[in-house]
Amino acid sequence: MLYDPFLDTRQLKLINDLTDYLGKIVSDDNLSEEDKHLVDMMREKLRTRKGISKAELERLPKKGSTIFEDLEKEFNESITRVGQTFSAVELVHFCANDQTEDLWASMNCPQSLGTVVFWHFIANIIMDVRSQIGCQYLFLFAADDSEDEHLIHYYTDQMNFMVPTDLATAKPIYDFSCKFMCQEVKDLAKGQEDFFNHFLPDEA
Repeated sequence: MLYDPFLDTRQLKLINDLTDYLGKIVSDDNLSEEDKHLVDMMREKLRTRKGISKAELERLPKKGSTIFEDLEKEFNESITRVGQTFSAVELVHFCANDQTEDLWASMNCPQSLGTVVFWHFIANIIMDVRSQIGCQYLFLFAADDSEDEHLIHYYTDQMNFMVPTDLATAKPIYDFSCKFMCQEVKDLAKGQEDFFNHFLPDEA
């Protein structure tokens, strides 16, 4: 599921050709206001590298350009071309249960419940998976819409996840607004050891 993103020269040319096409027709007096608005929106999405969906492509006005035939082939292609792929396990629905907050607080544990669950239970499961079938990364989609990215920092500081700059993954609509984070499974054992060595920070 994880891969090194890669654009081949054909795809880059298609993107450039579509951008040029939209730039030419945007001033066409025969375009309706609705089509002009759509073209402007598509140009901005391409400029900011947000991409466009197949449904949006089908709505664009077609003025005799063959670019749409070539783009249609890309959308129908069942293979995504990437630099290389990496085996990984996704951690899903890793979230707090509000009903446990008071009970956990009453235990006066210096660590958060989520951190304990991760290092005591989940890390062992993932390491066991790696010993049997192999996987290089553990990843999740962090549902963090806070201004200070509190949850992102929590996953980074407490569980050693990172926001990668050189990896990508297929993100479902369900997780569309979430941030992709991951870590290498080979580092879990060291992270777990460090966690338990500092579990009671006030004790010598």
